[in-house]
Amino acid sequence: MPFGTPRAPMPARLMRARTSGVVAVCLAVLICVFLQRDLDHGGALYALPGAFRRQANSPAEGQKAAAGESRRSMLLGAGLLAASASPANMARAISQDELRVANLFLRTSPSVLGVTDAPRFGRVTGGGISGTGFVWDESHVVTNFHVVSDLIHPHVTFLHQDEHGVEVRTKVGTYVVGADPLSDIAVLQVDTASTEADVSRFMRPLSRGNSAELKPGQEVYALGNPFGLEHSMSKGVISGVSRTMEGASGWPMSGIIQTDASINPGNSGGPLLNSEGAVVGVNTAILSTSGTFSGVGFALPIDKVQKNVESMIDQGYVSRPSIGVEFAPDAMAESLGIGGAMV
Repeated sequence: MPFGTPRAPMPARLMRARTSGVVAVCLAVLICVFLQRDLDHGGALYALPGAFRRQANSPAEGQKAAAGESRRSMLLGAGLLAASASPANMARAISQDELRVANLFLRTSPSVLGVTDAPRFGRVTGGGISGTGFVWDESHVVTNFHVVSDLIHPHVTFLHQDEHGVEVRTKVGTYVVGADPLSDIAVLQVDTASTEADVSRFMRPLSRGNSAELKPGQEVYALGNPFGLEHSMSKGVISGVSRTMEGASGWPMSGIIQTDASINPGNSGGPLLNSEGAVVGVNTAILSTSGTFSGVGFALPIDKVQKNVESMIDQGYVSRPSIGVEFAPDAMAESLGIGGAMV
């Protein structure tokens, strides 16, 4: 680190763990000093096996030495146990499953972005985080339609670390390639001209799984920015598949994934990952009477999302089958005195 560069403050958890470790070591040293003082200078100290065993000059002295050895062994064992159970060692204890999930987060979270509006009214920064998006390919970001529907000029924020390990936020402008209220999906294209940063190194597309093969009980992970808390991760299971819910357009959407992974305002548009880190859904809504998570969250299945995203990238809109029938305005039917609908 260059001279004069301020160091990042040590996390409080690490500081407490280091302090507790020092205390445990001091305790072990004091026990060893006590043991050394308790040894009889008339005997010879032996190494293992039988550590701290001295040579007895009489049977009575042998019994006394055995009792002293037992007491010293108990004290030494207690000291070693205290040192091994210190928070410093406990902080390093992690199961293989926890390590797998932690690595999954480190691998996928750089591709999860915050979606905000452009700075307005002379402010240096825009408003708070409206929702979440994730990197789809080398130039596109996918999010929910309802996340960007009220934004004048959507921006995405990349959260990454510099060469000193300090978190850095890079905000990049985007423009809407396609937005579909019926499927509640929007596609943004990153505007590389809006920043001097090398955006290409941040565009790391997430792999995509197969939502058709999801089963209730399967573990999933929701990534996003709930309540503006960037790069948050929650764990849950698939609670159900093929649910139906009302979409942003007011029309019902089918094939929805239900999960108990915690989803809150700000998570919308973020990825729902399987245990391999592949996107199987796009977090979109919760069922709640309070506006916060109550154990029922919904995600759009990635199979349908992929078809709609590809259509928007190619054509700018979602292409759907139709029968070529259009309804005439209601005013026209009323002026002609015709009941029902005119086609």
